[in-house]
This record gives sequence, structure tokens and C-alpha cells, in this order.
Amino acid sequence: MSYIFTKHATEQYVARLQRLGATIPKDPEKVLRRLIDMAVEVRMDNRHIVRRLINHGFKVARYLEADGWRFVVSEDNIVITVEHTDPAKN
Repeated sequence: MSYIFTKHATEQYVARLQRLGATIPKDPEKVLRRLIDMAVEVRMDNRHIVRRLINHGFKVARYLEADGWRFVVSEDNIVITVEHTDPAKN
């Protein structure tokens, strides 16, 4: 499947890597593409989904996870943001 990464998604990934003290890849989007290719869709609990719907202008999204990273993807396969699966690391 083909995904489009927003600038925000890539910037959030880099910012979160920096906060973790991790090495920033030369081509973050290339790394993100590799991760999303192996990601599996996860189901969030209903409270989480409702809170996100309200906070993000009622945009429906699905959630994919791989290697400790969560991709928030819109219905038209646009990656809205990338976050760590551990909220303490965001």
C-alpha cells in the first residue's frame, strides 16, 4: 500500500527521536516507509478513539504499529503523525 507522509508526521518522528537521544537518520521518510511497510493495524479502545476524534476535528483515522512506533493514518492513506507507542516517550 502506498502512503503519503505529511511534513508534520516526519517532523514529529525526528523530534521524538531527538528527545529519546537516538540517532537521526539522513532520510527519515525512508525509515518511516520501511517501518510502515511492516506495521500492523491496531484497535484503540473506544475512549481513546472518541477523544482523538474530538481533538482532531472529527477526522477518522486508523492506527498502525511497528517497532514501537504508531502511525496515525487518514482514510485516504495520508500519515497524519507518527508517535511512540509508549506515551512517556512522546
